[in-house]
Amino acid sequence: MQVTFWGTRGTVPVPGADTVRYGGNTTCISVLTAANELIILDAGTGIRNLGKQIAGQSGLLCATLFLSHSHWDHIQGFPLFAPAYDARFSLTVLGCATHSMSLRSILERQQDSPVFPVPLDALHADIDIGDYCMDWFTHGSVKMRTAPLHHPGGSCGFRIEEQGRALVFMTDNELPGPGAEWDRFVAFCGGADLLVHDAQYTDAELDAHRGWGHSSITQAIALANQAGVKRLALFHHDPDRTDDDLEGLVAERESSLHRAGSSLCVIAAAEGETREV
Repeated sequence: MQVTFWGTRGTVPVPGADTVRYGGNTTCISVLTAANELIILDAGTGIRNLGKQIAGQSGLLCATLFLSHSHWDHIQGFPLFAPAYDARFSLTVLGCATHSMSLRSILERQQDSPVFPVPLDALHADIDIGDYCMDWFTHGSVKMRTAPLHHPGGSCGFRIEEQGRALVFMTDNELPGPGAEWDRFVAFCGGADLLVHDAQYTDAELDAHRGWGHSSITQAIALANQAGVKRLALFHHDPDRTDDDLEGLVAERESSLHRAGSSLCVIAAAEGETREV
């Protein structure tokens, strides 16, 4: 699998000189399988650049978009996704079945006038919108599983397995303390080659944001260590976190892990970066 980060920021896009290296776009990653099938996770503003790349590849005419949840920073790029305007393109959009309204209604409301000039039903692509299940299922050449996360209004994590390799994507998740829920997350992430996890806050910031549905960097590292994860990508960067801030935080954690004898590799997810899983 090839994993590319198109948007790594949480809450709101923050373009500018301080976010050039790790990116200012909101949540979106793509997964290109060994069978050359494209899976997209979330449709924040980062999906716009993904759409531009797809539009330049004449051979790629279908994709499946899974949405972790429908908060705006995870869907706001969808109306600007170029392939959705291409009549040759086939797009399946799947959202968590626990939404209080249908996913189609959620996306329609985002594109209703006067908020956006092009309504959802005017898009030219063949777009199928539905729900995904909450257990193991097969999608093309990969095996996938979803798991409920801790976030206001609900959110879902994804585990994608192919050819003995595993990617876990858990954004917008407030990790609990020790107990059954913590153990559930450890099992879900168990042995993953790459874990992409919400790490919006520092320890000092966490207390003031209890109940907001996000985790600290320390919590994400503890989860990855206990689950035997090989590589952790810190994700959903706080909009006020600069590139220099992120590099300093990662360097500090790398030093601590080295002193503790941990083999875990920790990175900050960077927009435009592709990783092999």
